[in-house]
Amino acid sequence: MWGTLPYGSASGSEVNQVYSRQLVAQFSGYLDTLGLQGAGGHGSLTPGNYAAYMLDQYLMPSATRALSRTLTAAEREEYLKKNTWITWSGGQAAFSWEKFLRHVGTRIKGVPAFDAFNLSATENSVYGDATHNARHFTLYSLRHAAGNPGAELPADLPKTIAMMNPMYHLHQRNPDRARHWWIRTGTLDTNTAHTVVCNLAAITTGLGDNVNAALYWDGGHAVNFDSPDLMSRLGELTGYSA
Repeated sequence: MWGTLPYGSASGSEVNQVYSRQLVAQFSGYLDTLGLQGAGGHGSLTPGNYAAYMLDQYLMPSATRALSRTLTAAEREEYLKKNTWITWSGGQAAFSWEKFLRHVGTRIKGVPAFDAFNLSATENSVYGDATHNARHFTLYSLRHAAGNPGAELPADLPKTIAMMNPMYHLHQRNPDRARHWWIRTGTLDTNTAHTVVCNLAAITTGLGDNVNAALYWDGGHAVNFDSPDLMSRLGELTGYSA
């Protein structure tokens, strides 16, 4: 998602585009295995329509909510003067995928973002064992680091990887799963891709769960703009109120 953004700062260079394109291709294959249906009657999510889906279902509604509900009319006018890439018409925000990426500006992680070739990512340590502080958990990084296209992950890792991946359990239609979901991240958060939110919301919606998923406009990493709404929702579900 963030493959073409400068790394680290506005003056930073792009991450390795060969690796980035290879990972994009692998995500496409992964998406095919999920077989997700988009929210709002969007139909099957594919690499070809995913950007438009995020725009229509999450990003433009997020901008619209922020500009119409959070800002005063004067503040909105000032914001739009500074962000002329947004079209505001009939109380709705509209923009292109490319202009949104330029607005985000930079990415915070290298490539690969989580399974670092040199095992330096925090996530590599999650998969360590009694004799290894950190291990690779994707074939892509393992084979690249080992210089061996036939390298395989240790036999114990697939189970651990599945334990760390909610999509694995949701694909099994786990009958003991949570049935109510409140999913949030900020639109400027490049610690991971927004596809994580979209995929999780799509699969749980498809299972018939109660799902409330949204992106906070111009929010960064770990922001929390609507905790009163969450508390209200918890009160409705449990019968208790704060």
